[in-house]
Amino acid sequence: VFKKNGRLQTELFAPELAGLRAFLKKTKAQMYHLHKWDVFLPFLETGLSTRGLVFDCMEFYSEMGEGQAPTIATAIRQAESRWLGRCRLLTTSSPEVARAYEAICPGTPSVADYNCPRRVPNLEISPNEPLRLYWRNTVVALSQRGLEEALDALRMIPDDVLLSVQGHLSPGGAQALERALKERRIEKRVRILAPYAVDQAIAEASKFNIGLCLERDVNANHRLTVSNKMFADLS
Repeated sequence: VFKKNGRLQTELFAPELAGLRAFLKKTKAQMYHLHKWDVFLPFLETGLSTRGLVFDCMEFYSEMGEGQAPTIATAIRQAESRWLGRCRLLTTSSPEVARAYEAICPGTPSVADYNCPRRVPNLEISPNEPLRLYWRNTVVALSQRGLEEALDALRMIPDDVLLSVQGHLSPGGAQALERALKERRIEKRVRILAPYAVDQAIAEASKFNIGLCLERDVNANHRLTVSNKMFADLS
């Protein structure tokens, strides 16, 4: 966000957002469900009514940790208190996040929408020997999601216990992970798996004995989260 001629403007880096203002001006809807902060200001600039505006707080954005710049955190805190109060409803990833946002904008109701995959009936689970551990994330990285702790723990348990790591792997992340495995001498005990399709979450997890949810208690976003590695039958 930057100022031009005294007015706030948005810098839209993603190509798919380039025509957002034009799209909003010609598209009239009873409800708009926004998922990213970078689309909030273009929406408000169009002059559309906020009566049907729903915002998805899939994270606690003003305290994310993991390299979030203090200036960004401050800007988001100001946006949360100023803009979220205009919404008709907030959807959140957990009841804890919902309560946190209700304290920020008490006039806007919040509802938790758990990030759970669909139940798979009659799923066959084959026994695994040796014991197989499972850690997954959208992005595989040595970050606040606890992968380093999993690698350290692997050195303290029997050598026949294996760890599978699943998710997107950037070139830099791959190099860092390779170094971490070599330093701990556990290269042969860790498998890196390609990401899976969303509807395959349960089937993929069923191949392992124990799933690891290792959120570090280092920021509000992690303290308030409900890990999407924990599956529940909410039907």
